Amino acid sequence: MIEMNSRLFNVLPRGVFCCVIVFDIDSLDERLTIWNAGAPDTYLLDKKSKEITKIHSTHLPIGIQSPEKFEVTYQSFEFTKHHKLIVITDGIIEAVNAQDEMFGEAKLYQTIEQHIQENNICQALIKKVEAFCGASDPTDDLSLLEVSSPVYIADKLTKLDSSERKDTGTCNSQLSLTLRGQSLANFDPIPLFLQTLVTCNELIPHRAKIFTLLSELYNNALDHGVLELSSSMKQSGDGFAQYYQKRTETLEQLKDGFVTLSVDHQPTENGGQLVFELSDSGSGFDLTKLTKANEKNYSGRGLPLLFKLCDSIEYLEQGSKVIAIYSWTRNL
Repeated sequence: MIEMNSRLFNVLPRGVFCCVIVFDIDSLDERLTIWNAGAPDTYLLDKKSKEITKIHSTHLPIGIQSPEKFEVTYQSFEFTKHHKLIVITDGIIEAVNAQDEMFGEAKLYQTIEQHIQENNICQALIKKVEAFCGASDPTDDLSLLEVSSPVYIADKLTKLDSSERKDTGTCNSQLSLTLRGQSLANFDPIPLFLQTLVTCNELIPHRAKIFTLLSELYNNALDHGVLELSSSMKQSGDGFAQYYQKRTETLEQLKDGFVTLSVDHQPTENGGQLVFELSDSGSGFDLTKLTKANEKNYSGRGLPLLFKLCDSIEYLEQGSKVIAIYSWTRNL
């Protein structure tokens, strides 16, 4: 957001700005982090308690303040499978009928309240606005966004029948790939592995977690193993940019080094087990610090996330090899 504001401040004419809502949903920690800069209220719904929380704008739109004055102060809320987020543009509130009356916030809130238990609140809102406006053409865009927790979406997946539960796709398989030299700079193996694994239908609800595991394990091997970059560089905003600049430059000059990524998918009585094994050409690192699950001084969230998701993680060969195990259970 700091970068976006800086760019818009430099290119937009004075008096022209951008209202924006930015949010991040962490399905593992069940948290919503949100920042509203000049946009209409966002509505956080709890379908269980039927509570509706308005999230107001706490900042000027981006492109108005100079980079020196610009600050981002975000809000954080619980976001479980019982929650939903409704985001709108001002075209909804300002939609007018033949009598030049606005739809307004009161009707918006009432409509959300009446349909809070439904799976498609946006559809109900659109029908309400269209009925209110009648033949009047909208003077602005009517944009809505409705977001549920990824956990809720996974729970709603159609359950597989007994015939589909048996040996679907890659439920019993072993995938392995070694990238060397410039292939490390030119090819991302994560989509290939993820797409192949989820041909096992029962892994679809686990897709986000598998992606996280693959990404963290592979990037650790590449960045800290082959490229020997230090996470301590990312402790400040400037350091974060310098880290990725250094990463890009080092990858472009890379002539040797390797990462071997292997995933062994083994069926179990109640589901399956994914065994991730990665080796790299790096010189390793201090295992005593990296393998303490309660260590608080990690740079970023990578390792705590791995320890939280995996049944076990084992570092071998002075840290240049890691074996991580993730178990899943059938959605019976």
